[in-house]
Parts: sequence; structure tokens; C-alpha cells
Amino acid sequence: MRRHQFIGILRPQHGQGVMEYIIISGLIGIFCLGMVKQFGSVLQTRLEHMKATIAKEIK
Repeated sequence: MRRHQFIGILRPQHGQGVMEYIIISGLIGIFCLGMVKQFGSVLQTRLEHMKATIAKEIK
């Protein structure tokens, strides 16, 4: 096999690896955003409850 033919075979594999990394990173990001959105309201409710409890105890 000539050198330019060998290099042509290797290039798509490198690009494919980068593309897979980008896709996996994007899916992880979307998953994290979904979890933050889902648990955000739960955390907000708990923080408001703690705030009210602390304000009640201080008075």
C-alpha cells in the first residue's frame, strides 16, 4: 500500500472518534440539564421551607 493510501484510511477514523466524543458529550449535557430541571423545583421547595423555618426560629 502506498503512503498516501494508508493516510487516507486513517483520517476518517480520527474524525469518527471526535464525532463520537461530541455526540456523547452532548447527550451527557442534555441529561444533566434534564436532571437539574427535574430536581430544581424540589430543591427550591426545600430551600424555601428551610428559610421559613429559620425565620420562624429567629423571631
